[in-house]
Amino acid sequence: MQKRGDEEFEETEKGIFSFDWKKLILPLILIILFSIFLSSAFKLGNDLDKYSCQFPALLKEFVNNRDNNDSLAMNQTFERMKTMGVVFEEDVNNFKKITPLIGFFRAIDPFVPIPCEYSPSNFCRFYMSQDSYLCNKGIFEYPLPFIDSIFTLEMKDYKTPSFWLILLNFIYLIVLGYLVSCAIFFFFRRKEK
Repeated sequence: MQKRGDEEFEETEKGIFSFDWKKLILPLILIILFSIFLSSAFKLGNDLDKYSCQFPALLKEFVNNRDNNDSLAMNQTFERMKTMGVVFEEDVNNFKKITPLIGFFRAIDPFVPIPCEYSPSNFCRFYMSQDSYLCNKGIFEYPLPFIDSIFTLEMKDYKTPSFWLILLNFIYLIVLGYLVSCAIFFFFRRKEK
């Protein structure tokens, strides 16, 4: 009786990595979620490209008006900055909806290119253009108490997510998803017997 149990276990062990279309469901889900994450990150970069160079220009104008004691021009500039900030905040809030997805990928994928625009980390990448990056560095030349930027005061060096990094993440997620699926199938087969 023991011999038969050992043979069944060996068969299950050999078949753990065998191909089964059901084992592709989890990798497919991970790839879809990663694609949603990437499209949202690139959309954040595009949204930042719309405002990144306009805001520092308005900020300089505001500071110049303040230095010249021109309160009327300063108020007009402030209103334009406020209007731009409201529209910008709506765009950023759309990205914040995928914050749980960012946490999920941080937990399972050490190579995930988190947007530095949103959450600076050791392995983050910028999704905005280099021109926008340079404009945002200019914001910190004019520190004002009412500015609440999503950027850290010490901006990282400009690096974009390369094709190879994205491909590496896709491959990693497919392999990880397949291995987890194999482990789940192995567990349920053992439980059935």
